[in-house]
Amino acid sequence: MLRTVGSYLLDAFHFTSTRCVLFLSPSFLISGLRVSIPFASQTERDRLLADITASIDLIGAYDPKRLQRMRSDVHRILLVHWPLEMSLGYFTTSPAVCHINASVFDSEKTGRVVVGACVLVHEATHARLYAAGIRPAAEEDMRIRMERTCLRAQLAFASTLPSSERLQDVFATSLLRSSDDYSDREVRRQRRRSIRVVWRELGRILRGESEQ
Repeated sequence: MLRTVGSYLLDAFHFTSTRCVLFLSPSFLISGLRVSIPFASQTERDRLLADITASIDLIGAYDPKRLQRMRSDVHRILLVHWPLEMSLGYFTTSPAVCHINASVFDSEKTGRVVVGACVLVHEATHARLYAAGIRPAAEEDMRIRMERTCLRAQLAFASTLPSSERLQDVFATSLLRSSDDYSDREVRRQRRRSIRVVWRELGRILRGESEQ
């Protein structure tokens, strides 16, 4: 019972924080997709916009049908920095938002545009499932099945890219260990950490601070 109440409260906090960030953040239209980059200086925002634009263009070049679906399925793409060990991205509903870890686009990372495109494909697949009436599952078995569907979408997209064998190996390995990554215990841990990060960054934007 306590676990159920705690899960409900986590969902409520996550919903509220996401709505606040979307309301307070400027947005940009890129190839028909609305993108927001809060908590960033102008220089950092310009750099991230260039990278996420390149990632979206990559999807359009190698999988135009997927990009077309994303335009109807995804309400917003939100780039926010949080610790890389948490996750590269996640999806929330009401509205359908693909949260992408801005650390993916670290200026020193080679291949960041390709990785960013693959992360976006993964989260957009969650949006596709949601648009099709398949709601995020509380049951561990169903959640793992959904995550494997998204991983297979990543793998399928990566297979269309040139010189992507290493990336395909990474996604294939993720498919094998997805049961551990999306267990009930791991999901609760990730959600608690993500809420702390979002509220911390929300406080920064309310104080008028940004990344320097």
